Parts: sequence; C-alpha cells; structure tokens
Amino acid sequence: MKKLLLSAAAAMLAISANALDTSEYTSTFKGADGFVYGVVNEGFGTCEIAYPDAGGDLDGFGNLISGDLLVPEYVTDPSTGKEYMVIGIGVQAFYKCDAQYDKYWTLTLPNSILTIDQWAFAECELLQKINFGSNLTSIGEYAFNKCYELGNLRFPDSLEEIGKYAFYGMKAMTTVVIPESVTTLGDYSFCGDKDDTSNPCSIERFVVGPDVEKLNGRVLGYNNNLKVLVLNFPVPPTNESSNLFSNTDVTITTIYVPDESLDLYKACDDWNNNYAKWQFKALRPLSELEVAQLTLSFPEETYTVEVGEEFTLPTLDIVTEANPEEASLYLVYTVTGDEGIAEVSEDGQTVTFNTSVAGSVTVTASLEENYFFAATPAEFVLTVKAPETPDQPGEEPGEEPGEDDGVDGVLADDAPAAVYNLAGCLVGNSTEGLNPGVYVVRQGNKALKVEVK
Repeated sequence: MKKLLLSAAAAMLAISANALDTSEYTSTFKGADGFVYGVVNEGFGTCEIAYPDAGGDLDGFGNLISGDLLVPEYVTDPSTGKEYMVIGIGVQAFYKCDAQYDKYWTLTLPNSILTIDQWAFAECELLQKINFGSNLTSIGEYAFNKCYELGNLRFPDSLEEIGKYAFYGMKAMTTVVIPESVTTLGDYSFCGDKDDTSNPCSIERFVVGPDVEKLNGRVLGYNNNLKVLVLNFPVPPTNESSNLFSNTDVTITTIYVPDESLDLYKACDDWNNNYAKWQFKALRPLSELEVAQLTLSFPEETYTVEVGEEFTLPTLDIVTEANPEEASLYLVYTVTGDEGIAEVSEDGQTVTFNTSVAGSVTVTASLEENYFFAATPAEFVLTVKAPETPDQPGEEPGEEPGEDDGVDGVLADDAPAAVYNLAGCLVGNSTEGLNPGVYVVRQGNKALKVEVK
C-alpha cells in the first residue's frame, strides 16, 4: 500500500512539472511566512516561491530571511484558505536574501520541489549548507552564483540539469560529485571567480557521471586547486576537454577513468596532449582510487524513552584523517524493527522520533557509496516503554473511576498533562471533547485513570 501511495505522489509531481511555467502566475499571494507565492497551476494546486514583486521588475532583493530557511511542502493562501503544493523556487526568489543578516544559514528543501530557477539564491553570501529534496530535477542558470561560503553538496539522484554559472565562484566547496542522472552541465557551472583570482575556486576533487552530454564550456575554469578528476565516460569525450579547464593553472595529479577505458584515454590525442601539457602524473584506472576510512559511532548503544516523548538522534562521532564535514553530507539513517513505533523526519543531520506505541527499533547510520570515503555502519537500539498506570483508577486501588470535567485539578503536579487511551496512544493534553471512555492522564511522574462520560 505504501508503494502505491508513493507512486501516486510521484505521478502528481511529474504532472506538475510538465505544467510549470515560471514566466507567468495565475495569481500571487503572501503566505504566513511572509514570502510571496505564485500559483503555477490552479487546477493541480501547485505554486512556487516567487520574487516579492512578481510580475514587476527584478531590480531589488528577493524574499529576505532572518535565519535558517525551511521551505514548506504546502502553503495556504490566507485570503481563500486553499492549500497549494510548493513545487519550485522562482526567478530571483531569494536573491541576496541574507543581505541584512549576519550569520551563516542552512537551506532545507522539501521533496515536492522540482526546480530551482535562475538567480534563485544568487549572491547569498552567508548560505553555508543545502539539504536538497529527493525529486529536484533542475538547478537553473546562476541559481547559486557567488554563494561563496557554500560547502560540499549532496545532489539528489533525480537531478538532470545544472545550468550555466549555477555554482560559480565557490570558495568553500572542496568535493563535487555529479550524480549519474545529470545529463547537462552548463558553461562555467563550477567555475572559479575570474575577477578574484587571488582567492580561487576551492574545488579539489570533481566526479562526473557517464551521461553528461558534453564536457566543455569551462565547467572548471579558473580553478587552480583541482587535484583529482574522476571521469566515468567509457569513451573519452574527445574534442571537448580542452575547454574544460580554460584559464586554469591546472594542478591535477590524477585523472581516474573506467578500468576498461584506460587504453582508450591514453591513445586519445585530446587527452594525451593535455596529459603532457599539464604534467599529470598519470591517467589511472578507477579501481585504484584511494578512499579514506571513517569510524562511525554513537555515544551509547541503547536509549529508552516513554510513549509520547520525543527522541532526537544523538550526535554521531566521526573519526577520520580526512575532513569529517565532507563525509557527513553523505550519511544516511535507517530505522528497522517494530513497525509503527516511530515517525522519522530527516533534515540532513538529525532524526527525530515522535513515538506513539511501545516497542523497539534499531537505528543505523551508514555512509552512502561514494568515491572518497568508506565506513562501517554504526547503530543503537531505541526502546519505547508504555506508561506505567495504577491497577485501578482513582487515588487508591479498588476505587471506581469517577467522572471528570477536564484535566485541570486531577493531579497535584503542576506539570503539563498528557492524555492516553488504553491502547497507549497519545490523544491530547485535556479530556475535554473526548469520546466517553476510560483514559490515562499523566502529569510529571504521576498517572491515574479517568472516566469520561
């Protein structure tokens, strides 16, 4: 059943993407978060975050922020009460959005986002981290242009296109892994800032998949720190590569290529000539790529919470000779065990459990397969205990349950109340409005049964 639901959601996203037209909106409105939204398709109920003066001149800042930005999956038009799915970030929607802000910030996108349009986050100089949704298909031209502090990114496998100048001028990004789903890399997409050659692009390792249609356009131009290039092209991209590093004082030490293609690259005039020109140490088979070993561990191996409590994933310890921040972006968490005891939400670093029934699960942190790091998974067991209740309702055993008009005054403890049904499910913080029956009311470390008539 879950697979059917996921398939239906994916189909809706596909329909919405086909209907997307960022040049016009059927209407616009300001959400409760203060951002402007443009309705993309009224019938499908889709919208995107728009430039504050949608329909006017793009001559100012985008929607301004004052902290980390969590883009909603759904938003309601306050004037009509209609709910829309947010499927895109429009042209210049957050252009220079941190201009009046003084702290580094993180962008988190929901799985509903399909497109990030031109200049959407350009010149957001304090943007440091992005958690992409799992259905993103395209990143537009100049989308993150001159976001100088942006660190390493984990692109989703759904991504197909990265526009020209999209990540131009990166000064904190050291490793780029382009997923195999990408077919288009725009000109200058990961180029260094040619106007600031004293502080060049920081990319040291670059991996590109086999389906990119062309590998030129100065994708890595003005990048004097590049050391390792991984090319997954079975056939050398001839007559294209000479422009890949244009205006770059290349310091590449190794180019890794598929094992079965090594002789093809060595025999290719384009790569052979560049090999001599740039004094590469060697074209090497991909099987010889060295990876850094990481040790992953949690502070404890077991944790216990009670039904209704919220549990947040403890900090994962990473021990490695490499930069742990580079590896952390590729970590994934999985939960296995008693079905239904936990609702998992991820923001890229933490996992929160909103427990509802008793049981236990095993939480595993592992490193997704990638080219530069390897690690043995780490895990711990989370046990969720049902609340303890007296044998009989009332203050003393043997008393009959009495009628209750609400939680207030039932227990002497002033702590917030929590009300559960006899199945152990949290139903609220007051008995007011509940269906007739017997419930368990907890305040602090005290609990008793209450009959609602």
